[in-house]
Amino acid sequence: MANTYKVHFVSNRNPIVNSQGRITGFGPNLSQAQGVDIRYGEVQVTVTGAPKQGKIVPGTLRVYDEKILVEKGKAQIRGSDQMFSALHPAFVSAKTIILFAHGFFNTFSDSVERAATILSFYGIHAEIIVFSWPSAGTLIGYQHDRATSRQSGPAFARVIRRLATELAGLSSTAPRPTVHLLCHSMGNYVLRFGVQALLAQPQDTKPGETQPAVPATHLPTIFNQIILAAADEDSDAFDRQDKLKALPDLGRGVTVYYTHEDWVLTFLSAGIEFNGPRLGAGGPDNMATISDKVSAVDVSDVVPAELNMNSHQYYRLYTPVRDDEVAVLAGQAPDKIHNRAATGVPHRYRIEPAVG
Repeated sequence: MANTYKVHFVSNRNPIVNSQGRITGFGPNLSQAQGVDIRYGEVQVTVTGAPKQGKIVPGTLRVYDEKILVEKGKAQIRGSDQMFSALHPAFVSAKTIILFAHGFFNTFSDSVERAATILSFYGIHAEIIVFSWPSAGTLIGYQHDRATSRQSGPAFARVIRRLATELAGLSSTAPRPTVHLLCHSMGNYVLRFGVQALLAQPQDTKPGETQPAVPATHLPTIFNQIILAAADEDSDAFDRQDKLKALPDLGRGVTVYYTHEDWVLTFLSAGIEFNGPRLGAGGPDNMATISDKVSAVDVSDVVPAELNMNSHQYYRLYTPVRDDEVAVLAGQAPDKIHNRAATGVPHRYRIEPAVG
């Protein structure tokens, strides 16, 4: 059975333009202003099969107009205004909204198709916004992706700030959407530099305002749940102010999924690229020194030990992990989620195989 989903996107990739001047897609490199400038849009994706596979519906890519530099007296045209106008019904009807940052080895098409398969596999009635940063979309492009993901932090921070502005603009008596953040693989590295950009500038500045001279140490709560899956990030990230120590401020809860069976993290990232111990391979270094909002969930017992990409894509392929994530997004208490077992370390759990 096939289902079609609308995927909202924000991208700091280089636009691909046809002879008529129309944007027909996005490439693997940073956009013109070193990746700080971003474009907004939407696309329809059809999802079929098991495992879920997505395919962009031809002719449905819509990139919103953007014109910031205008003549005096004329109004600017902002793609963000158009996207949040399209999302307004979801905001006022208290719908679920997921902001998704994909991992490495993703073309633009891969990223939006992946977002649609997540909605389908999770079975959540939600709107999804994918931040499509400039991944080369090749397995040998790891170093390229590492560099562009680092440079994409400020653009990701822009998206989060605008989302926060929209939420702040809602009436205190009006229904409020439930907003989650989901980051996979190197998308967590994007998140690190997004958090640092938010600390440097927590809120959008108005014309004539200056940025704070001293970086903030805390951030406003924007998300309900934050999920970090197969994070290609350092295992000490939550202990370091220059990494993700401030991240728990952004959400009511943070869940880190990890497995030592993750081939990409243990072989490619840590083994070949000589990165330190990975957050997505062993979880946080020391649960006792980090925020109590953070839970760590070991999925090793329900992810097959395979030397392929599946062990890195478990968050969207294996139902035991999916069911755990859906429970997290539904707001279930960490110690009450079905098929989780305590490990003896506070806030650290493992998913057990279903019996029968």
